[in-house]
Order: sequence, then structure tokens, then C-alpha cells
Amino acid sequence: MATSGSIALTFTRDEIIQEAYEQLQVVEPGVAATAAQVTSAARSLNNMIKAWQVQGLQIHSVHQSFLFTTNDQREYTLDGSSEKWVVAYDDTTLSTAGSATDLAIIVTSLGDIVNGDVIGIYQSDGTMHWTTVDGPTAGLAVPITDALTADTLVGATVYSYTASTDLAERPMEVVECWERNYSGNDRPIDMVSRQEYSELTLKGNTGGLVSAFYDPQVGSSNKLYIWPATEDVRNIIGTWVKRTFESFTAAADEVDLPQEAFEAVAYNLAKRLISKSAAKQMTVQYVLAMAQSTEEDLMNKIAGPEDSVFFQPDMDGYR
Repeated sequence: MATSGSIALTFTRDEIIQEAYEQLQVVEPGVAATAAQVTSAARSLNNMIKAWQVQGLQIHSVHQSFLFTTNDQREYTLDGSSEKWVVAYDDTTLSTAGSATDLAIIVTSLGDIVNGDVIGIYQSDGTMHWTTVDGPTAGLAVPITDALTADTLVGATVYSYTASTDLAERPMEVVECWERNYSGNDRPIDMVSRQEYSELTLKGNTGGLVSAFYDPQVGSSNKLYIWPATEDVRNIIGTWVKRTFESFTAAADEVDLPQEAFEAVAYNLAKRLISKSAAKQMTVQYVLAMAQSTEEDLMNKIAGPEDSVFFQPDMDGYR
């Protein structure tokens, strides 16, 4: 039996829109929707995809992100620019002790450190010196833009990441949270509600992290609150987060969903275009039925596992 050998399937924004209009029989197969129709449908498509996130269509968009901590700081903005909030990072150590005012460090392993990377070096005064790599490396020597402000010891922790590729996005939700120490050992942190965080005592304390609360807001006001403040800036906060689906801004943009979702996207877009079209009643009924069926199948298949469990008391046992 001859098969294609391929399991990949992609659709662009305009292909989804064309499919939706064809299902409504507003346009004939092979006849492109007008520019006005595409513009209108694109608005509806973006609104629909964003609304689906509220319903729990998330599992493919859950990924890890990491936050570098700061001395005595309990509030962090997670917007990918104002804080050290990343999807990936490298870690190494110093192989040679350094002194304040040094403009280069010697590491035990370069890893992926390259010119322009953001780099943090743990200093003997308990601070993490953040700067950038200033030029090509020479062997294991890494030039830095801003000189060390304190001495460093052999074995001191060094973190680095590439700002152009490794910064994380604003998360819709922080699902899980843990503290990772400089030896790579993880310890869970409880995600709590706003009220539970507000009721925590002695907010000024430092120590091993116990609780965290995420407050998603519009724009760059998304805050992660931790308690207590970290006692060691070498420790990193690791998270599983639900990222925001990407918008459709151009005709060739592909659907930011698994390929299993494409049919549901097309039919549910068609459903939203009914009020903008002159589709026949029988066609409308068919589209509505298919939209409901495919959406239910999709939500049952790829909604987040934490959204699929429901507990309730066994009332029969209390009769």
C-alpha cells in the first residue's frame, strides 16, 4: 500500500476562512472570498481563538518558563522584558576566582554562551551580577560589558540566556511552580489564591519559597507574587504556564493549534459568520450541528487535564 509518509497538516488564516465560507456555501469552491469578507472573517477568527482559551483549550500551549530571582523582591512582572523571565537558559560555574572590576570571567564550560547573551555571575557578597557578553569568547574566557562589583569564588554559579530568542511571553495562567536551587534540585511551591496570599503573614521574611500567586492583567501588569522572598538569588523559580495563543495578523499565518483542531476551527468560524452571510437555512442547521459536534470533540480531546476532573460529594451515602 502506497501512502504519503507524511503526518503533517497545516492551514493558513485565509485557507481556514475560505473553508468556512465554502461550508456556508457563501462562496463556491475555487472562487476566493472577497477582501472585505476575509477582513471581516479574520476579526471573527481572532475573537473565537481567544475565547476558546477561556474554555480550557490549552494542553498544547502548556510549557515551562523560568524566573531568575532578586534579593528581597517578592513581586515580579512577567512580560518578557522588565524581568528575567525566560523559556530556556544555560548554567555553568566559574573555574577561576575573580575580583571586583574584572571585565572577563573564566567558566568551566561555555555551553551555548555567545556574544550579546545576558549573563549572571554569582558574587561573594550574595548578589547576582547581571550584564551581557561583550564580544567573542576566547577559550573558556567570557568578556563582559559591566565589570564585576565584588569578588567571585571558584565554582560560583553562572547563568546565561539569549534575549532575542529565550524571553518568555505573558502567561495566561501559572499552572505549577517550583524552586530550583543552584545544584539543580527542585522543591514544589504551592500556587495559592489572591485571598490566601493576602493572608500570609510577615511578607518581609526571606527563606525557602513556600507560596506563589499569579495575577494576570492587561499589558505588562501581570504579576507573580512569592512568599517569602528568596534567600538565595542563585535559586530559580520554575513554572508550567499556559501561554496565550498567537493572533492571526497576515494571510499566511498558520493556525496556532494542533492539526486535530482544524476542522473544529473551520466549522466554528463558519458558525460565527452566519450572521454576516446569506446562507440557506438547511446549510445553517448543518453548520451549527457540525460546529457543536467538532467543538465538543476537540474540548474533550485536548483540553487541559486539570480541567477534566470534577469532584462532588456522594450525596447517596448521606441518606
